[in-house]
Amino acid sequence: MKKLSPKQIGRRYLGLGAAGVFCGGSFHGAVYMDFLMHNLNDYFLANAVNVVFFCTLFVAEIPTGAYADTFGRKASYVLASLLWSLGLIIYGMSHSFIGFALAECLLAIGSTCVSGAFEAWLIDSLDHSGMSPIDRDAYKAKLFVRENSVDTVCGILGSIVGAWVYTIHPASCWIVSGILMLGHGLIAKQVMSEDYFQRKTHTLNAHAHEMWTKTKSSVAFARSNPTIRTIALLAAVQAFACMGQNMLWQPFFKEYVSIFWLGGLLSIWMICGAIGAEIANRYIPTTRDQITVLKHSMIWSGILVAIGAVCPFPLSLILFSASQIPRGILNPIFRTTLHSAITDPETRATTASCATMARYAGGALGLLLSGLSAKYTSISITWVWSGLSLIIGAWWLCNRHQKEHK
Repeated sequence: MKKLSPKQIGRRYLGLGAAGVFCGGSFHGAVYMDFLMHNLNDYFLANAVNVVFFCTLFVAEIPTGAYADTFGRKASYVLASLLWSLGLIIYGMSHSFIGFALAECLLAIGSTCVSGAFEAWLIDSLDHSGMSPIDRDAYKAKLFVRENSVDTVCGILGSIVGAWVYTIHPASCWIVSGILMLGHGLIAKQVMSEDYFQRKTHTLNAHAHEMWTKTKSSVAFARSNPTIRTIALLAAVQAFACMGQNMLWQPFFKEYVSIFWLGGLLSIWMICGAIGAEIANRYIPTTRDQITVLKHSMIWSGILVAIGAVCPFPLSLILFSASQIPRGILNPIFRTTLHSAITDPETRATTASCATMARYAGGALGLLLSGLSAKYTSISITWVWSGLSLIIGAWWLCNRHQKEHK
């Protein structure tokens, strides 16, 4: 395949990422909890299904990151699409906890095949194109800004189309999504170029040894690097606090809007998140203390959620929507700060995987506690304590980081 220019690499990165957003998560994002509650009729069991997803993420993150570093980012990304296709089709055909749990395992492994590897493919491809590190970082920052906008548009379209398909038949939403993801994987196989990657011809034992070596060095680096360590802990706190919001917003607002318009609500929150990302990329200087920015964003998000939980509709909807703006600020800062701190391109995907494992652990714990809380108290109470945990966790971790670096 002909060597790609930086612009071609950027367009393919944006195109594949946007197609993955439309075909995958956003297609069923507005009806996910409704589908589970329709079949399981239990908040704790519905959340427990997602716990399976997060536990699998935690176990599979490092091995799949090492797989991407060993066998190639393209192979990892294509495998992810195929696993998502299979998992989504199984989801649509299932009616029990076991079937959903199996599907979640496949989806989680697919997600870890993308995590770290896709961005690592972008960065390594830009390096191979001849860009200098300074030009690469500048182009990457602009690309991430554009990615947020493109993904938001595709996410809005996917959530609305998916909700409409769901009203025709609940299972069809998942099966259509699975078929689309299969096509996405086939397209990725054709358009992703990785001619610079030296494919190994070792035995399986040699591959396993290389993966284990990269895993050990990546874990050691992630633990010793103060920036990566702090980002990982903040990500864990955010995941813990936000799981109750992510899983319970559909039953919370369902009594006020129809199933179809749940897709409209998700679209509104995507727009709010995109506004936050735009603020982060355009108006927050990279020279500013990024940890302080993260602290303020997380605290404001927690305040808006906690207050909105006890307010009547539509004020609760307004405050919950507003909370997505500071939440949207977090992701670009997490990503840029993390990849700037990783110095070894050979283990970039594995190290990025290390940094995200804390998020999975926090998310799994948040799912269990929010599911129990919603089942035995109420969604409003669950949102109040989740918002408070976001405020307290961000304040404590960021202050500790600042004291350590005085």
